[in-house]
Amino acid sequence: MSEEMKQLVRTRAASQGWLVRSAKALTSLLNESELSSLVLEDAIADFDRRLHTWDEAQTAVELDVPRDRLVGLESLHLADDYMSNRQVTVDILIRMDAYWKFVFPNKVLQVEGLVAQESVFGWILSGSWKVSANQTRVSTHLLCIGNCVTNPLLQNFWDLESIGICSVEASCDASTYNLTIQKFERDVKFCDGRYKVALPWRSDTAKYDLQNNVKLAHKRLDTLCCKFEKDPCLKTAYDSVFVEYEAEGICEEVPPSELESTHPTYYLPHRPVVRESRSSTKVRPVFDASAPSYNGISLNDCLETGPSLNPDLVATLLRFRRWLIALTADITKAFLQISVRKEDRDVHRFLWKPEESIRVMRFTRVPFGNKSSPFLLNATIKHHLDLCPQSEDVNELRENLYVDDWLTGAESIIEGQAKFTEASSILSKAGMTLSKWTSSDKYLMERFSNDLTFEYEKETLKILGMQ
Repeated sequence: MSEEMKQLVRTRAASQGWLVRSAKALTSLLNESELSSLVLEDAIADFDRRLHTWDEAQTAVELDVPRDRLVGLESLHLADDYMSNRQVTVDILIRMDAYWKFVFPNKVLQVEGLVAQESVFGWILSGSWKVSANQTRVSTHLLCIGNCVTNPLLQNFWDLESIGICSVEASCDASTYNLTIQKFERDVKFCDGRYKVALPWRSDTAKYDLQNNVKLAHKRLDTLCCKFEKDPCLKTAYDSVFVEYEAEGICEEVPPSELESTHPTYYLPHRPVVRESRSSTKVRPVFDASAPSYNGISLNDCLETGPSLNPDLVATLLRFRRWLIALTADITKAFLQISVRKEDRDVHRFLWKPEESIRVMRFTRVPFGNKSSPFLLNATIKHHLDLCPQSEDVNELRENLYVDDWLTGAESIIEGQAKFTEASSILSKAGMTLSKWTSSDKYLMERFSNDLTFEYEKETLKILGMQ
């Protein structure tokens, strides 16, 4: 707005006794030609012709400044009647790039917490003031979030800053999503007390791109054995895990008659990971399904990641906070409770050298390290819950089971005991066991927790990595 236009507005507003605080009032002071001139000026151009008028807006602001707080400001021509105790609505939004064309930055007056700043409409008040201890003031905050950012780097930065994490879960279009789910539902079976699934291959021919990488697996095993020579205790602990796996039917030795297989064959390199902070298994094997074979193709290259079926993480954490008593549990060896159909098992072979000879093993269950494993676990649980008679506990498991961690709660000890019993029963029918029960209630903690080293009064627990 030019100086001539500002002066014209001031003069006409003063002659008519108006307080100009809105675009509607401003345009009422001008004739058609003057208004056209105003539209063409740089201030309006800076708005980029995208000012959003709120003709039907319901947002209102209460103007009610105590008279004693305006002491020292009586001589100012205020932009509005701040003592009228009335509701006023927002007439127009002014972008920050145009804001300083209406406000005089060098003319600011501060009186006890209230700040007055001169503008073309008069002096605008902002700030705060103290109230007596026996007065109660309620403030309501409205957060408006827009999704109009076109710069992907900036959008990713905001996504990261919003909750402190950044999702790396693969997304897929609707057709791929539906096809993967349909194939899973077609192939999943329940037999011998647990669910059996097929691997989600990228295509019918993708599996045949895999090359037998047994020699590369031998090299990785030799490197691992050299490490064990320097740390015999680690080898003992590591071997004990495989002994347990074999005893529980999680893996099996490949019979000599099946070493030469007509099915695709791939060997998973593996190594130990030690986690002293774990309350259960301190040493566990990690399998590398991304190790390329001779043609540069790995098992993970041939598999679909599958759609993410996890509930929203933030929503899960927020729902967890609503309970009077917190309850958490996780599924014991969740991935390893799901069987893999026999024709897909040879791509989960691995070499194990417990003594002098090398044994050729293969998983009969879904191993962690295969990139489709999270999808197979989530899809299996969802499939099972859909088959169960619907109840509040089934819905709680569906909404608040994040991978293998369940975050729930209760309003009473009796409700917590009932939820423990019912949820354990529901998942046991899928061949899964809920364990590591913890609670914010001391009685339930002592009733359900198997960790006798946990001191209720002294320690805190991490929930999905948060403490």
